[in-house]
Amino acid sequence: KNLLILWHPFIPFVTETIWDSFNTTLLMVEKWTNNDVLTKNKSWLSYAAEKENIKLIKEIIIAVRNARSENKIEASKKLEAIIYGHEKTNIITGQKELVKNLKTGLSSVEVYESGAKVEGGIMLILGEVEIYLLGAIDETKEKARLEKESINLEKLIKMQAQKLLNNEFISKAPEKIVSAEKEKLNNYQQELNKIKEIIKNL
Repeated sequence: KNLLILWHPFIPFVTETIWDSFNTTLLMVEKWTNNDVLTKNKSWLSYAAEKENIKLIKEIIIAVRNARSENKIEASKKLEAIIYGHEKTNIITGQKELVKNLKTGLSSVEVYESGAKVEGGIMLILGEVEIYLLGAIDETKEKARLEKESINLEKLIKMQAQKLLNNEFISKAPEKIVSAEKEKLNNYQQELNKIKEIIKNL
């Protein structure tokens, strides 16, 4: 039961079907906070925080799958992944087997807090998290993909900056919301700077 609850965000149709075979309730409405294993384990201090952790792992898996699709990498071809997690290192390290095994086509996943740019790999940026996929890269395609991504980020930065220059929004929105929007803008800018540096070195 515990595993089904944990895996549900990643493979909902499979877990719901298995759950239905020995439960009368829906798995999708099952409350994690009532689960003894989760509430007793100190690493699950906050449901909201864990929800964010699961969201991050899901985003990593989706990003790897999308990168394979965009670069037309055969499903049978195994890639290696190096991830710099920064403040999210422990979270990613604890779930790296999940990242490797959920149809990402990765033969290995190495997680470090930080490190130098990895040459010859497809680079993916998720906020502060850097992902390098090694084993299949076309520099021309990768440069085009990164340039497209930088254009999208520039648009997001412009929209975010305009929102934060709106006096009505700043005066009426709770301080917590304003801080979150500022952090979002900062993350976009960091991503853009990293991508531009990669493009420069390709």
